[in-house]
Amino acid sequence: MKSHVLRLKVTQIEQTCLFELFWGNGQQVQANITYPETLRQSYHVWQRAYIRYYQNYQNNMRGRIQDQGSMMPLDPYAHLVQSENQLLTIFKTWLNSEQLLKIRTEITTIIRKWVKETKIEQIHLFLTCSSIELERLPWEAWELETEIVAPVSIRLTRTPINIRSTHGTKRDHYCHSGARILAIFGDRTGLDFNNDFKALSSMSNLAEIKILAQTEDQSITQFKSEICQTICDPLGWDILYFAGHSQETELTGGELAIAPRTTISIREITPYLKIAQTKGLQFALFNSCCGLSIANALIDLGLNQVAILREPIQNSVAQVFFVKFLESLAQEKNVSDAVWDSCQFLKHNKNLEYPSAYLIPSLFCHPEATFYKIEQMGWKSFLKRWLPNSQQAMILSFLILLSLFPSIQAFLLDRRIVVQAIYREITRQIPPNITPPVLLVSIDDESFNKEKITEINPLNRKYLAKLIDKASTLNAKVIGIDYLLDRPQGENDKTLAKSIENARKNYQISLIFAALEKGEKEIGIIPDIASLKSVMQGSITSSLIYLTLPNDCTNICPFSYLIAVNHALFTDGLTFSQIANQNNYKTEILNFLAESKTENYSLNFLQTVQINPITQFSEYFQQRWLQPIIDFSLPPESVYQKILAWQLLDKKNIINGQVILIASGGYSEAGIDGEKDYFNPPLAFVFWQDSDDSITGGEIHSYMIHHWLTRHIIIPIPDLWMLLIAAIFAQAIALQLESFSLQHKGLILKLFSVNLLYILLSIQIYITFKIIFPLFLPSLAFWFYILPSLRKSLYEK
Repeated sequence: MKSHVLRLKVTQIEQTCLFELFWGNGQQVQANITYPETLRQSYHVWQRAYIRYYQNYQNNMRGRIQDQGSMMPLDPYAHLVQSENQLLTIFKTWLNSEQLLKIRTEITTIIRKWVKETKIEQIHLFLTCSSIELERLPWEAWELETEIVAPVSIRLTRTPINIRSTHGTKRDHYCHSGARILAIFGDRTGLDFNNDFKALSSMSNLAEIKILAQTEDQSITQFKSEICQTICDPLGWDILYFAGHSQETELTGGELAIAPRTTISIREITPYLKIAQTKGLQFALFNSCCGLSIANALIDLGLNQVAILREPIQNSVAQVFFVKFLESLAQEKNVSDAVWDSCQFLKHNKNLEYPSAYLIPSLFCHPEATFYKIEQMGWKSFLKRWLPNSQQAMILSFLILLSLFPSIQAFLLDRRIVVQAIYREITRQIPPNITPPVLLVSIDDESFNKEKITEINPLNRKYLAKLIDKASTLNAKVIGIDYLLDRPQGENDKTLAKSIENARKNYQISLIFAALEKGEKEIGIIPDIASLKSVMQGSITSSLIYLTLPNDCTNICPFSYLIAVNHALFTDGLTFSQIANQNNYKTEILNFLAESKTENYSLNFLQTVQINPITQFSEYFQQRWLQPIIDFSLPPESVYQKILAWQLLDKKNIINGQVILIASGGYSEAGIDGEKDYFNPPLAFVFWQDSDDSITGGEIHSYMIHHWLTRHIIIPIPDLWMLLIAAIFAQAIALQLESFSLQHKGLILKLFSVNLLYILLSIQIYITFKIIFPLFLPSLAFWFYILPSLRKSLYEK
């Protein structure tokens, strides 16, 4: 049983009717009631009045009418209206009787609950009648909505007592050719099919239409053969339409008059209909008289829906019904809505001319099938189907807006990276235990106390000189100093200048100092300490999230990038003798880098790195699309080796190919112009620590230096991009749910598994391919997009 579907079975046993209501997961109630003789009599009175009126109207019925007697009231119209009112009054009184109160109450309770929980606007009640006498009654006139008092419409759809075949599926070629309609016109004796032809022609832009009608030079045998062979066309059909005379039969499923005095039974064409059903035939409309046995036979055969006229029908009424039905179908309404619209049109617009006609049409449906509708083809229709509806557009717009806020991006990215860190820990996908490329010398309060340093901000430069002197003896090629030396400090500057000169001349060490960005230039080390002909400076302006990328390093260049470039060049064999040192030292190094031809993979990478044009474009919108991130999912011990400044001074062993970075260790006075040099740590960084202490600027630079030297560049895919992809993917699934009869058992679990698979693959792709896909917003978009369609599909099916 599918949710939001009610099934009512009415079984007639002599003069007693058993009503059984089924819903949900096996719930059911039942009630017994006597079938009143007055209902039987009122139906026959109405039927005679109906037939007499339309025989008197034009006498061009789409069926063979038996003689109903010679007595005729003076006003056939008034007599039909009176008998209709009497029939409906007795019928509704019977349905509203006390014996069926339990059934009606349960229906009301169930629907109110569903409306409250899901806000659905339409519910289908599938009705099965055990006898032809019950089937002839106008069940569609049962106005259940009046008792419910809820914003919902109830559509009554019939199902046969016997259904031995599974429902049909869409044609394989549908997406290439659009809908295909086979229209068969039978015996036209006394009938005019011109309006039928015109109505079908109006659908030519939506469907391929094939019309079969006997030609003058065709024999009956040839026409029958053409009908049978066309029905089982290899390309298949979506809709089968028949217009002409027909009648009920007990054993052969009904008969269709295809020529004067010639009929063909449903049983005769059953083998061909079976083939058509397997090739995609889903809906049939028999715009002819007395089609109950036809509908029962075809649904039993496996068609999804069959629309019929239960009583004899006057030709002009049949044409009005057909024209309105096709109009609704052309508006991409399903066949249930189209039949409903046609009946309502006959009731409210044509009842004075065609009384009781609205009671005649009925729709039979396979209970497991989706209501068929024509899907328009062409790029406009394709675009319309893929565009979001108002609810989806509102949700998507809200999520897109969220994804564009930098603060929200930072919040989500922080949590995304900690997920990565946890995954690394669980799966043991941590870089091997080798010497990290950075030796971080951290100046902290303990180091100050051991050396009795009182000048902390700005830092006593004699102490800095002492650290450089010691670092020079450890076989380092590059030393970075993450301290801003932009103001003079008297004699201390001379001491530091000597240490720098000693490191360069006697130990061949390249030194890089911190600088701040001021407009289009860097403000850093003062000339009294060192000239930019012999040392270089780089901008320490950086983000806690994104890797700072070089962009025309002539004026401003990232501090961490310059350290990495120097280290890569000098470990590749560069010596100071190869550098002219006539102009700016940074310029000479960068020129040497540009002209260098080497197989060193770090150098090759550093030569080509630049800001992505997409990243530059996104900066106009305050975005950082595709800008690499700092990967805090790596444990710090894999990125840098941290020692305190006082430990460096005691260190005796030389280092092996590491960059030495001297930086503050998070002491309270550390910082520039009131801005501290320690920050709230990223969650992933906290995950690897024993405490949630702050992260220092030196530690951030160490991560960036590591990334440059090891080519560990993680490219983030923007949330906005993945939001749109998730919406498209969800819409594709929604269209599949709408177009095909998918098995819904466990569907939500399957969709959840798809989402989980995306998450797991994204986490592993991060490690394997160094691409980070967002998780939260795309997943949110997927479920917000798919749930309304899934709920609607579950209801419709």
